[in-house]
Amino acid sequence: MANGISGLLNNSRSSLQAQQTAIRVIGENIANVNTEGYTRRIAGLESIALNSQGGDISFGQGVDVGSITRELDTLLESALGDRISAFNAAQVRESYLSRAEAPFALDSISGNIGEKLNDFFSALDDLAVNPADIALRQAVIDQGESLVNSIHVTYDTVAGLQQEANDRVGLLVEDVNRLSGEIAELNLQINASEVGNQQNLPLRDQRDARIRELSELIGVSALEDSDGNMQVTLANGFALVSGSTSRELDFVTDPTFAPVGGYGPALNGSALGHIVFDYDPNGVGSHLDLTRIAAAGGGEIGGLLSFRGVQDNSVGQDAFDPVGDAVTIASGVEAITRDLLTRFNARYIGSPVDGDTSNGVFDSSAVDLEGNTPPPFGLFDFVRPDGNPLDIGGAGAGLPGLDDLNDAVATGGVINFASIINFAPDEPQEIAAARDLNTASSAVDWGEGDNTILISVLNERDVDRDYSVFMLGGLNDVSTIDELYDSTVTTVGSLTRTAINNRELEEDRVAQLEAQKAAKSGVSLDEEFARLINFQRAFQGSARMIGVADELLAEVIGLLG
Repeated sequence: MANGISGLLNNSRSSLQAQQTAIRVIGENIANVNTEGYTRRIAGLESIALNSQGGDISFGQGVDVGSITRELDTLLESALGDRISAFNAAQVRESYLSRAEAPFALDSISGNIGEKLNDFFSALDDLAVNPADIALRQAVIDQGESLVNSIHVTYDTVAGLQQEANDRVGLLVEDVNRLSGEIAELNLQINASEVGNQQNLPLRDQRDARIRELSELIGVSALEDSDGNMQVTLANGFALVSGSTSRELDFVTDPTFAPVGGYGPALNGSALGHIVFDYDPNGVGSHLDLTRIAAAGGGEIGGLLSFRGVQDNSVGQDAFDPVGDAVTIASGVEAITRDLLTRFNARYIGSPVDGDTSNGVFDSSAVDLEGNTPPPFGLFDFVRPDGNPLDIGGAGAGLPGLDDLNDAVATGGVINFASIINFAPDEPQEIAAARDLNTASSAVDWGEGDNTILISVLNERDVDRDYSVFMLGGLNDVSTIDELYDSTVTTVGSLTRTAINNRELEEDRVAQLEAQKAAKSGVSLDEEFARLINFQRAFQGSARMIGVADELLAEVIGLLG
């Protein structure tokens, strides 16, 4: 009898202790309802094995808390990490594209290139009516300078954003290394601190928070192994974190896998970086290229690389080879610039009707108000970085052309023409409007009212050009110069709109998954209070049962004594 009462007493006491623990866990949940990264805890109650108490009578041994666990859905966590990476990539890409779009706006501070092109050709058209008018000539100079300034601002804005994105990637790679190291250290601490089946819940919350931060920066997959370690990999399987070991990435401009002659420059002439892992840091170096994986994987780094552009391993690269938003936009601006420097300049200089061109020296057939011929490139020119004067090469027509631009790039250190193009005439009388009618190279014959050269330039505005000849990225438009600008504006707008749509889509997906996670792993005060009330009632019942058992046990002992 005493043994039976003692068993009953022990059952009640074990139940009381288990309920005390469960109430404590609920209290911890309530206290952390607003704690970032906290996962709801669950006390797992388990029945204690049966124990024979003499004869054929067996008594249950009550309940105990087997372990305290986190209410977590690993598949949901993985999906949320993927969507967070996609959202951050779309968000940062939208931000950069919106800024790149600004110079193309109708209310641009410097005036957009399309508006300035129209103003310039309108000024030429006005001058064609009265070619000798000084005021109209000055208006052409003003509008020409305004046009090249708009080209400078637009191109330099995009090039500057590309450089900013590149620099930002380098900084974020350092953050990736820091977070990877912290996750590896948390793996170590978790392994060392967990005993039996009881997990170290605070450390696991911290580790999940670091993985989420990492997903915001770069696309990763995280999988817990049988030892409780979180293995973190990139999309190609490259392990950033394996157990207590993390691999540090580098951001370098001279990777070992660079093509012969090295990679081409950025839009502004600087060097673009590559995300690599060095397998032999203490030797000659052996870089694994992870740039494309990072660009496609998402996260802020993926969005930055999508805008900045990713270089390939082809030989003979230039600033317009990388595949990315900035290069696509800048290519349109650069094509307009090169068209002005070649096709429109050639029309301005005029046909080589007089002079000897067999030795590559071109005697222009255009003359200004003082009877002088235009400089080598004509209306528009540029300054070579190497300081050498501009020259029109070739033994043929000797007109400004693609070969001259290619030579300036190859021998003069020119990266782009959009940031260095100038309007050549400084004074009104220097504008050439008339054609030289004298075929002798030593004399000119022209009239102040002649507008032949101006009409030739104006007519070229409506002529299609195959812009693929400039080999600028994927640009292959066959159009007029105005249509090329309109196409560039459309491209910028389309890229920006796509980025906005992607950001809104991923934002909704993240919100949906966050809601599902909150329902599964978050703390609900209503639910916790309901559970608390139930456990308190059970707690009180167990306490009363212990009191009754104590009284019965005392009576039995008295009778036996």
